Amino acid sequence: MLKKLFIILLALTLNHCTSRRLINPADSSSASWQALNRNQGKAEVTLNNDQKILATQLQARSDSATWVDAVSGLPQTVATAEIKAIRFKKSGRGALQGLGIGLLTGATLGGIIGLASGGDPPCKPAPNNVLDFCEAFRLSAAEKAAAGAIYLGAAGALVGTTTGALIGSKDEYQLMPKQ
Repeated sequence: MLKKLFIILLALTLNHCTSRRLINPADSSSASWQALNRNQGKAEVTLNNDQKILATQLQARSDSATWVDAVSGLPQTVATAEIKAIRFKKSGRGALQGLGIGLLTGATLGGIIGLASGGDPPCKPAPNNVLDFCEAFRLSAAEKAAAGAIYLGAAGALVGTTTGALIGSKDEYQLMPKQ
């Protein structure tokens, strides 16, 4: 059971988040067109021949898309029918998603491991009235679960935030081919 849960949580942690929207080029009033044009920053434009272009200042309409090529700095205009997809990467949103996934994964695993390890056995009395710290460091299963959730949750949040920022969250707009 623990192994299956670990695999599921690991898959969630390593999975990057992508939002996909289908756009009908014939529908110029689509909310997806408006959402696409609200995106700022660099975009990856994939043409129908699978050529990928790194673009900035992208503006798309139902008949064409215009952008500045991020490599050459030259403006380009392409018919919408030649575009397969447009993708934007958002590192900040990816970091926040990674933070949440990492925190939940780490806290869950830490709690399960803490509970599974059980409580510490009772302390034996110290001989000759020597100061004994045994009781101070003795933990119940619930205390170990809380400590595990806090420590592994913090570690998971750190790893998740870093991973999420590097992978990023992606907004992808796929253009439907004309019928």
